[in-house]
Amino acid sequence: MILAQATPEPGSTMQFILIIGLFANIGMAMATIYMARHAGKQREILPDPLRVQKMEKLAAEKDCMARHADSTRGIEQLHQQLIELEKSRETARQQASEDRRAIYKHIDVVRLELSQKIDDMPSKIIADLRNAKGLLES
Repeated sequence: MILAQATPEPGSTMQFILIIGLFANIGMAMATIYMARHAGKQREILPDPLRVQKMEKLAAEKDCMARHADSTRGIEQLHQQLIELEKSRETARQQASEDRRAIYKHIDVVRLELSQKIDDMPSKIIADLRNAKGLLES
């Protein structure tokens, strides 16, 4: 029973073969048209791999050594600049740390002054109120 369900009908198999044949014919027709259009044209590969030409001047060893020395000097200069940047960054960090300490020290001084003033305020207020009471009574 399962085998009978999996077997396609003879008509659908024939339709499948006809459709494949149709696509094959269309592909062959397109290939024929392409070949007819491009049959007379010559293709050119650039640069020509078979053409041999004389080189004007090859790189000499001294030129390579000079370029290497220039590159090495450039790398050393970059390395020195990095070292200088690191030093200036460290100096700026130390200066910022010192400035921060000075600011916190100043904040502590101001806080102590304010707390002393606030501590002295109640007694001063009471004294001022007594003086005001005395002025009002007289």
